[in-house]
Amino acid sequence: MAVLMISSRQQVEISDHVRNLWREKLSPASQSMTEQVNGLTKIERVTFDGVGRKGVAHLAYPKNSTGRLPCVIWIRGGYKDFGAWNMYQYFAFLGRLAAEGYCVIAPNLPGSPGTEGHDEYGGDDLRDVAVLRDLLAQLPMADIARIGVVGVSRGGMMALMTARKESWIRTMLLVAPITDLYSVQRSRPEFRPLFEEAFGGSDAEMTGRSAIRWVKDLPAGVPITVLHGTTDDRVAFVDSERFVSECVSAGKNATLLALPGEGHGLLGPESKNWTHVVEWAASLRGA
Repeated sequence: MAVLMISSRQQVEISDHVRNLWREKLSPASQSMTEQVNGLTKIERVTFDGVGRKGVAHLAYPKNSTGRLPCVIWIRGGYKDFGAWNMYQYFAFLGRLAAEGYCVIAPNLPGSPGTEGHDEYGGDDLRDVAVLRDLLAQLPMADIARIGVVGVSRGGMMALMTARKESWIRTMLLVAPITDLYSVQRSRPEFRPLFEEAFGGSDAEMTGRSAIRWVKDLPAGVPITVLHGTTDDRVAFVDSERFVSECVSAGKNATLLALPGEGHGLLGPESKNWTHVVEWAASLRGA
């Protein structure tokens, strides 16, 4: 792999056009939150070389921070452009957490707008996560000794795959994570063509993306917090129950936070569940 180098950092700003759109689509509370976050944080689009194609990530950090900050890598869910980061989410998730005193970075996975390469759903795109430690090391505000990972849905799968191979992750928050592709395929047969398109769909590739099959390979000293709604119709809650149970049996530090009656989208801007993110991230301060 080539040496990882940042090629550009460009600040993301809220234009008048975007503000007008948000006035039409967002609640007053959500609009107020984005403006508050905008006043407290900087959000940048970072491009980098070193993964064999142009890499893209979005970075958020407090405007008036001093010293080095704990870091959070946020891995989104979805596939290709479905679930890709948009302007609102930069502020509602990355900036919102950064305002609490963190350096937050999110890879734009291959297949997202403005990226290069093919989305392999946990294949080559894993490099876009793994290299972020070295990218953070080039930023003066980032403390790479304190890195946590948030993985949402498919992002939870990628967080676990990364933790299986890398030793720098200090803690993980998995939000409605995919831990068993076979279970997803049984409950949602429409995913079979996606798996075939993304990585061929072979048993070996399915197993390599299903953490329930290799719980023993996960690091014992890395706390894993799983947040999952009990009525999730996209990724079954029982999958997280089974995964956490297997982790505990294998001596891993895993905890399940069940959210009764909630579905797949757990971290909306006005959701009370955001407190779980803030409480989880606080553990990095003493890491």
